[in-house]
Amino acid sequence: MFLKNLKIYGFKTFGRKVVVDFQKGITAIVGPNGAGKSNLIDALNWVTGETKLSDLRVRTSEQLIFHGSPSLKPLSLAEVSLTIENTDNLLPIEYAEVNITRRIYRDGTSEFFINKNKCILKDITNLFLGTGAGRGAYASMRQGEIDRILKQKPEERREIFEEAAGILKYRNKRRETERDLERAEANLKQIRPTLIEVERQYQTKKKQAEKAERYNKLMDRRIAIEVDIHLVKVFDLKRELEAKNDILQKLLDKKQALLDKLKSIEMEIDASLAQSQDLQHNQHAIQTEILQHETEISTLRQRIASLGDRKMSLELNIKEWDAALLQSDQRLAKIDAIIEDLTREKSNLAGMIAERQDNLEQYARDITAIQKIVDDDAVNIETYRKKIADLEVALVEARDRLEEVINRMVEAIDKRKAELKGSAELKQDLKTSIARALDELGVFLKGRKDVLSDLSTLDFTRHSDKEKVRSTLTALRDSLEQRMSSVDQLRQQFAQLDNLISGFDEIIFAREGIHSQKESLDKAIVDMQRDEKAHKERIVFLETDIRNQQARIETIKQMMHDSQLALVQMREKSLAVDESMATQQGFRRDVEKQREGVLASITQARETISRIDVEVGGFEKEQAKAVAKQEKLKSDLARISKSLSTITQASSGKEKKARECKEQLEEFHGRTEEATRAITMIEVEMRTIYENFYENYSIDLREHEKEIRNRKFDIGEMRTELKKIKDELRDLGQVNAMAIDECRELDERYRLLKEQIDDIEKSQKNLESIIKEINKNSEELFHQTFNRIKVNFHKIFRRLFDGGKAELNLTNPENVLESGIEILVQPPSKALQNEALLSGGEASMTAIALLFAIFMVKPSPFCLLDEIDAALDGPNVERFKKMLLEFRETTQFLIISHNINTLKVADALYGISMEEDGVSTALSLDVNELEKLKKKYEVT
Repeated sequence: MFLKNLKIYGFKTFGRKVVVDFQKGITAIVGPNGAGKSNLIDALNWVTGETKLSDLRVRTSEQLIFHGSPSLKPLSLAEVSLTIENTDNLLPIEYAEVNITRRIYRDGTSEFFINKNKCILKDITNLFLGTGAGRGAYASMRQGEIDRILKQKPEERREIFEEAAGILKYRNKRRETERDLERAEANLKQIRPTLIEVERQYQTKKKQAEKAERYNKLMDRRIAIEVDIHLVKVFDLKRELEAKNDILQKLLDKKQALLDKLKSIEMEIDASLAQSQDLQHNQHAIQTEILQHETEISTLRQRIASLGDRKMSLELNIKEWDAALLQSDQRLAKIDAIIEDLTREKSNLAGMIAERQDNLEQYARDITAIQKIVDDDAVNIETYRKKIADLEVALVEARDRLEEVINRMVEAIDKRKAELKGSAELKQDLKTSIARALDELGVFLKGRKDVLSDLSTLDFTRHSDKEKVRSTLTALRDSLEQRMSSVDQLRQQFAQLDNLISGFDEIIFAREGIHSQKESLDKAIVDMQRDEKAHKERIVFLETDIRNQQARIETIKQMMHDSQLALVQMREKSLAVDESMATQQGFRRDVEKQREGVLASITQARETISRIDVEVGGFEKEQAKAVAKQEKLKSDLARISKSLSTITQASSGKEKKARECKEQLEEFHGRTEEATRAITMIEVEMRTIYENFYENYSIDLREHEKEIRNRKFDIGEMRTELKKIKDELRDLGQVNAMAIDECRELDERYRLLKEQIDDIEKSQKNLESIIKEINKNSEELFHQTFNRIKVNFHKIFRRLFDGGKAELNLTNPENVLESGIEILVQPPSKALQNEALLSGGEASMTAIALLFAIFMVKPSPFCLLDEIDAALDGPNVERFKKMLLEFRETTQFLIISHNINTLKVADALYGISMEEDGVSTALSLDVNELEKLKKKYEVT
């Protein structure tokens, strides 16, 4: 038996589904503090039956469920599933592979499954009893709790020894047997008062039954005496009738004809009377049979009603099951709708993922294109900057030439001023005007010369100086144009003074003159300034465009980042949708299974209803037959009554004829008439006796005539006895005729209750015997196991401490099954002391020694060790490693450790990390990468 894999979803910090595959031997778990390593151990303990919240390191069960993180929403459930290989049948279940699943919801509801079959928590805990694993077993040691065994009270410490001895199942069986014993005692306490009450009722009913029996005996005796008295009277009447017949016979001899006629009539009357009696007898029999049929019909009706009630109950159950089916169908519809929504969401996510991927590709293409624009703009900026530099050089050269031209113009004007002459007033005026204009022009040009000299001192590489030059030259050009306009106005006057200023116009205004050269230079400077400005404006535009394009690139990169994050989230959401679909499909299978169970119940109920209908049909047919027969009997009864009426009427007619005959013979045969009347009265009285007795007692006296024919009777004694019986019956008072049957029922119930009490008392003796046997076996197993662990503990302690002494002692050897266990240890060079006085490292090594001492007697199939080597130094870690290697063949170890030396013995390695805040993940690692892990996880 060994652990194959563990699946965790929604448990504590495991917000996403995590699967950990285990190997035989030693599996190590590494990772930084707070990453959730111990939560994995908690998951293993929880799925194997742990219920103590403090041992699971939570305060409420809701804290077992993933509470959410910045990237994941809270979950509504936590589920852990453990798969165990059971080829050695160590677990008491007929499966080579056992899957245990435990699930909890936020409302506190829990579900448990063994191989996908729903079960209860007790089934899981019972599965691990006697294996050393499972809830509260010795095969799980947690960080900070390594010395838990040492700190326990001696009485609490014995549980792990009982687990090792395999007597926990005996203890559980003993507890169950004791509970059975308590239930038996409770049943006795419940039944004994009932028995006393039934006995009290029986005594009361017994008196009533004895009274009823006495009443029945008296009635039987009364009827017997009444029969005898009435028969005696009948016999007396018969004797009297015979005497009268003798007299009548003598009279009949005298008038034979009349008497023959009268005799014939009387014979007919007698025949009618006999027929009437027979009809009355038949009438009574039919009435009795009608009563019997009424009882039978009533019984059938009760059975039909009972079956109808049962049918109604089944039909109500069917309605409830139909409602349950409807709920199941509705739930299936909801689940199907959820699955459909999840499928649609999955499809939408797939489309969105594809769209996001297309967007990412488009973004990459856009970035490439924009980057090309930026590169082209940068090239163009360099080109324009080179052109600006060339223009700045050309501007310097043009300004130098302009200054040279202006100097030449000033020199020519000064030269020609000296040559102006004239004697006439007009010439003098013109000369004066021209001189003034020329003076102004010279002053202007000299001032502009100074300005140009100042401009030559400026730094043309500075933007502010360039602007100053541009504005100054512009103002200079405008002023010069104004001055030149004034000079143009004087040209007409120059024509009049051509003799005075001959050669001046040629100097300034000739086609190739100084003014023409100056205008050409001014135009060239303006054109170059305009081009420079245009180039600078283009550079500003291109630099702005570069910044805009770079901003676009950053925006697109941000969009790419957002799309990548969204793509990751969509893929995670798609995985979550897959898990949700799997969960919903599991729910659907559960609902369908429940639905099949309900359908089976409905089918069985309907089959039962069909059988009931058949049975009711049979009863109804019997009832119909009984009713038909009863109707026929009633018809026969009516016919008999009618025949009786007819016979009575006929008898009346015949008696009338007899009376007529007697009237005819009256005067001759008075005595014959009297005799005849006497005979008739006797016969009527006899019939009346028969009829009245039958009506009162339902007994035909004729049937008893033979019984007393040769008997002698004392009528006086019989009447005295009859009076005494009647008095006695009167004294009895009201009699419960049902008391005899009720007493019989109470007697039967008393007998059954007495048998139950006898059975329970016998069961009590058997249970007490079982408890004694369990105690005996448990004591023997515990003794054997304790002694073996005691020897092993001493040996392993000496190995781990390289000497010393260790003892295990029972605190109450006289009562082994309740005794505590005391641990005394003596590390090398120290006195024998209680475990409470040990240092942290000594306590850890002592607990490890005890653990492996138990493993030598009863190795657990797997063992969970959470940083139990934290307090051990180097040599002790080496000893601990050797112990692990010795037991790796019989026990599968799952170890959490930060010690690189401990990790070196691992056959498999898992890393637990928290790459996302609040979410633990697991990954399989190469056992050869321990040095890298040491740096990554800060393993020491």
